[in-house]
Amino acid sequence: MSIPEQQQRQLFPNLPPLNDPGRVLLSEVRRFFHENLLGYPMKIPEAARVFVWAEFVIVFVPDDGYIPTDREALMDQAIRPHISDTNTLGQLLTARTCFIISNSSSLVNFAGHIRRIRPRSVYIQLSVFDHDEFGAAERMVTWEQTVFPHGYHEGARSHLANWACGVRLLASHCRLNVRFAFQVPYRDYAALREETEALRMTSVDCLIPVLYWEQWVRVPYPDLNCSMAGKAITSKTNHFVHIITQAQSNEMVRHGTRLCFGFWTLIEYEPQ
Repeated sequence: MSIPEQQQRQLFPNLPPLNDPGRVLLSEVRRFFHENLLGYPMKIPEAARVFVWAEFVIVFVPDDGYIPTDREALMDQAIRPHISDTNTLGQLLTARTCFIISNSSSLVNFAGHIRRIRPRSVYIQLSVFDHDEFGAAERMVTWEQTVFPHGYHEGARSHLANWACGVRLLASHCRLNVRFAFQVPYRDYAALREETEALRMTSVDCLIPVLYWEQWVRVPYPDLNCSMAGKAITSKTNHFVHIITQAQSNEMVRHGTRLCFGFWTLIEYEPQ
């Protein structure tokens, strides 16, 4: 299994134990979100956007960013007994819930709802360059010569900047554990490094870049590009060095790739 495939299967490493005293059962958390987000009982067999996977309740956040708050919780017979001054709704429902957010405006709205339920931390997956929000996503995979940085004409950098604003807003209310999922490649690593600065804040406890390998293999040097994208997002310093040959550098730059200063060193030929 490749490293990107392993990343796709991973959730978050720093989880609270399931047997904590007073912990609400995952099945009850799933039911609570299902009924309050989707508006129909669990017994109705429809395609839910709430499910349990890998000891997490997975919640696809709606476009308006809404999640249930204390009003709904206090009406719920299974959830209400667990709420107290020291055990807020936010702490109960976000301890093993991963919120999947597919557009940046939803993230901003979600931050407003999170603020009201006072969690210590929250687990989120940000689906960046999602086809529904970013109409130019398919063009991002095209490998063509250009004098502009990759994604320039598609507005990729401003798209990332919108996500960064939402991350900063959410991080002002709680600590974050983030899976940053790229739906398509983005090869302007200088811009990627700058626009993901919010993900490297001290309020982000865990950051996992998820790079969809089946998309990256559609461009040359997929291993190198994948590694450079991942390190541009996660590395705390600019001293992680990739080895790039002169031929690779010329080819990548001709096709819009912008390399991150300090992340690479140039050699004439690949070592034998």
